[in-house]
Amino acid sequence: GWVLVMVACGDEPTEPACPPVIAECTPQYEPVFESVYTNTIQRSCGVGGNSCHGSAAPAGNLDLSSPSVAYDQLLMNNRVIPNDPSCSVIVQRMHHADSSLLMPPGSPLSDAEICSVQKWIEAGAAP
Repeated sequence: GWVLVMVACGDEPTEPACPPVIAECTPQYEPVFESVYTNTIQRSCGVGGNSCHGSAAPAGNLDLSSPSVAYDQLLMNNRVIPNDPSCSVIVQRMHHADSSLLMPPGSPLSDAEICSVQKWIEAGAAP
């Protein structure tokens, strides 16, 4: 009799690779959550700036109006993946080529500011 052998290639990725981030960068401020929140999240996303993620009607159900709520919500839905900035949605959106998906809208962050967020995530995204 015949024996049918199924062979699968091990080289095929099971999911798409995340876009690379600039590994070598100089952070604008100390890459710890308190600084990330105060200098970037609160100013550009949650309270100041466009306030898209304030407590009233937060875009994408992401409320960044207070540090404790922001931290918990950032760690949901792959928004922040500790130790993995390239797959963290927040980093992907800060680098996005499509202006309709770039965060924050209308005023992109500086490379040094994005670097601070990336380094915080890379170090484990501690609260």
